[in-house]
Amino acid sequence: MELRNGFAMVQGGRLPVNETVSDAMPLEDWQRLQDLTAVIGGVQMVMTDLRGDRLTLPSNELAACRWLRRLEAGIVDCHCPDRTPTGRDSSSLATPAPKRDICIALGIQCAKVPIKVRGVHCADWWIASHGDVLPARDRVTTLAQRMGADERALWEALQVNQRLSTNAFEAFLTWVTTFTQLLLRAGEDDGACSPTAASLPGPANRFVDAPVHDPGAEGTDALLRANKRLQLEVLERDLLEEQNARKAALLDAMNRVLQQTLNGHSERRLATIFLEAAQLLTRSPLGFLVQRQDEQWRIMAAGHWAEDKRYLLLPYENQTFPVGGVWQELIRTGTVFTMQGRVDQTQWYALPDDFPALDPLMAVALPARTGLEGFVALANNRQGYERVDQADVQTLSRVYAEALLRKRSEKARRESEQRLHLALESADEGLWDYFPQTARIYYSPRWFSLLGYAAADLPNEFITWRTLTHPEDLPLLEGTFERVVQDAEDAFRIEIRMLSQSGQWRWVQVRGRTAERDAEGGVRRVAGTLIDVSQYKQMELALQKANQELQRLAALDDLTQIANRRRFEERLAEEWRRARRTDASLALILCDIDFFKFYNDTFGHIRGDETLHAVAQAISGVLKRPMDLVARYGGEEFAIVLPDTDLQGALRVAGEVRDTIRSLGIVHGEPAACPTLSLSYGVAALKPREGLKARALLERADRALYQAKTDGRDRIVSMDAVPAGTT
Repeated sequence: MELRNGFAMVQGGRLPVNETVSDAMPLEDWQRLQDLTAVIGGVQMVMTDLRGDRLTLPSNELAACRWLRRLEAGIVDCHCPDRTPTGRDSSSLATPAPKRDICIALGIQCAKVPIKVRGVHCADWWIASHGDVLPARDRVTTLAQRMGADERALWEALQVNQRLSTNAFEAFLTWVTTFTQLLLRAGEDDGACSPTAASLPGPANRFVDAPVHDPGAEGTDALLRANKRLQLEVLERDLLEEQNARKAALLDAMNRVLQQTLNGHSERRLATIFLEAAQLLTRSPLGFLVQRQDEQWRIMAAGHWAEDKRYLLLPYENQTFPVGGVWQELIRTGTVFTMQGRVDQTQWYALPDDFPALDPLMAVALPARTGLEGFVALANNRQGYERVDQADVQTLSRVYAEALLRKRSEKARRESEQRLHLALESADEGLWDYFPQTARIYYSPRWFSLLGYAAADLPNEFITWRTLTHPEDLPLLEGTFERVVQDAEDAFRIEIRMLSQSGQWRWVQVRGRTAERDAEGGVRRVAGTLIDVSQYKQMELALQKANQELQRLAALDDLTQIANRRRFEERLAEEWRRARRTDASLALILCDIDFFKFYNDTFGHIRGDETLHAVAQAISGVLKRPMDLVARYGGEEFAIVLPDTDLQGALRVAGEVRDTIRSLGIVHGEPAACPTLSLSYGVAALKPREGLKARALLERADRALYQAKTDGRDRIVSMDAVPAGTT
């Protein structure tokens, strides 16, 4: 801000200078005084004339107000003086503490302090600060929605500036009023505030014809103003030096805390360093830190500065600390609590009986949004605790929380890596890590040694994997990785054969999962393991072969080495369902050796078993299609299942079987009845339909067989040839 041609230049605009205020002190000095006062009090300040036009720039502006006034809705609702239209009557502004909708929702307390020169009200100082308690989150959310603003950004802006209790704010207003009056009165006594005719009470104007020109008085006024300006500059310099020293101390404390993340010290040590730094920063002889650990509140650290400037730990570390009363409220609100006067241990619930006296006390909650619960308490600074102490400890608490979370994260990462390494070693697995965007891949030493190679024998490239993979399994390997890279699947498990150093193919199981993605969601990294499963694979293959053999034996007739009756019934049911789906014809032939009991009685059972085997193999040899099935249906009875076959086709097959059996020329024991061994045949064919079961086909073939035996045996009878009375 600067003055040009009698106007105050503020942010590119021009505001008329109030001659009475500028006569008391140049506006540049008022601005400098206002800046210092706002920093000291931790408040926002701005000076306006009686019309509401600004004479100074806002000092220490509240972040929430600045943030809201960027919005169109915020400009409309905000009644702060720098947004009041020119010409507004100051009587319309609430006095002394106007509160608007936004201020109420944000918990901001506002007031104006009149500036009077020789009893004439010529300007106002507008002062605002946050209350000592954060506003309710739901009220902030409602306001943000009404404004069309980002609720989270507004909430964060509310936590930037310092906070004052109502009593502290009122005390500051009283101090500003008194200080301003004394300053102006001193200037009047020194003749620096000579009023103009316009500034005198009404009746006095008649006695003032014109201002009297006094060169000596003007020189004195100039010297007094220069002296005041110099005093303000000294005050400003001292304040800046104090602020710089305080910032340097805060940075040093922050560095001490952050340094703990670079070494292997425990969380206890970090807590002690943090507490010691906070006590040193606030000149607090006594302090303790309480945190929630394993579902219990515990004193993480407690210490005090001895008279010889040694930092000593108090014997309360790791003691439980039942949080209640004031402590509980402090943690719940996440703010700062200060108390002057000796603290009553019984009133504060949790302090041990032998705990040192606390007078005064400042307690700062750990930042709740970090997930940490607790507070740091600092006590016994005889000069009391200022807003800057609270702000510094809050900043240091955030640094401590970040350092603690980093330490925990690093510890968890190391433990996870150790567990993974242990798991891989105990499971005898090799590790691989693939980066498809750069075609890089990493193989662990165990990956190579599982196949008998040394890590230096082969390059760390994907071509190594392709080269060692069996040609029949290579499409499976490449296709799997291609699907993962294209994000078609997130995890996989496959089994392939790989060439070992000894020249043998070994079965390995490969597992993988997408481990990392880029900003666009593309697959950046795929990691997994490789394990030798040759032994298990051999056992699996042997077991599969054994199971197949068991299944074959379970469906095989031991004597004839063709399908048994159980397999026949299963197959008939399967083919019946398939024929129904395809609307196909299914045929069945039942055949029986003629006079086989007489044959057994003549030649014996051993010869009879041999004959059964020969007949079964002869029938099996006639069948040409894999889908056809011959089974031993009973003692000397056989069944032939012919899918996709009508009655005529089944009759042709039956004729071929009869010719084959006759060609065997097996002599029968009863030449008169049957010179050579013969069979009787019953043939049936059906198209399955609704309500008809496979047993219907079996019954038709059985009746046809019965008719063939009745007609004299050694003949083929179809279902169509069965007399009507027998169907």
